[in-house]
Order: sequence, then structure tokens, then C-alpha cells
Amino acid sequence: MKKLAGTLFIFLLAIVLVACGNSEDAGTAALLAELEALREEIGELMTESSEDVQEDEDIEEDVDDVIVTVIDANRVAVGDGRLEFLILISNNTDVDISGIQGHLHFYEGNRFIMRIEADFTGETIPSRGTLLMDSVYWNSSLTMPHHVSAMTAFFNRNLQFEYAFSRVIFADGTIVNF
Repeated sequence: MKKLAGTLFIFLLAIVLVACGNSEDAGTAALLAELEALREEIGELMTESSEDVQEDEDIEEDVDDVIVTVIDANRVAVGDGRLEFLILISNNTDVDISGIQGHLHFYEGNRFIMRIEADFTGETIPSRGTLLMDSVYWNSSLTMPHHVSAMTAFFNRNLQFEYAFSRVIFADGTIVNF
């Protein structure tokens, strides 16, 4: 990107210099030749840039094939406000995933209760594979009304979950932000 900005600056400078001179001397001819070379280089950079964008769009379409599902939620101990989640991450893309960042949303029926940060890093999720996360915990607080609502929905067996992605980090270094 810096190379493109520098090239555009030189291009504009060349136009200004050519516009200031009215004579057709050797210096002007050299500037015109350099200007033409810069124009070709900019065209090549723009083509490369549009190819990169196309690749990223392909990856974003693949991200729809990354699925985070809460399989089960259990209370850790009687009288404890801590829930343990069993989460299945499915990677139906052609690239390994090294990390996922996002939020786990809590619902009771269609009513949104709250969300918590839920990042999954440290283990690679293989392409066309799954990863079962069985040590994901959330500590509730009885002083926070939305935590009480979430625990009430849990006890009524009416607590539902949805995962919202913030970022997917692929093992090849590609990062897709949402």
C-alpha cells in the first residue's frame, strides 16, 4: 500500500512538472517516458490489489462454514453460579483455523438476556474437522440482574445460545473481521 501511495505521488509530481514546462526538450521527453512507466506500474498494482480482494471475499464466504455450537451447559456444583459449557466448533473450510474471537449470546426463547466474550485459541481446528471444547466456564453473579435472568432460564431448561463472530484467524495468517 505504501508503494502504491508513493507511486501515485511520483505520478502527480510528474504531471505537475510536465504541465509547468512548455518546451519539448530531452528532460520533458524523459519525464513523459517515466510517467508512462509509472502508469503501467500503477495498472499492475491495481490488478494485484483487486486479485487480493477477490481472495479475501472467497475466504469470507468460507467463514460461513465455521460453526460454533453449544452442545450442553451444566452447573459445576450445587449452589454454585458457575456454568460449564460443552462447545463444538466445526471448520468446514479448506484452511486450518488457529483462533476464533467472538461473543456467546444468551437467550430465553426469543428474548436476548446477555452476552459474554468467548474466544477459542490455543488449539488448531483442522480444515474439514471439528474441535470439542469441554472446559469453557462462565461465573454468574447474583448482584447482576441479567446474570440472574440467565441462571433462571438455565434452571427452567429454557436457556439458548448463539455465537457471534468478531474475528476468525486462519493458520495461513489470514484474518477475517466481522
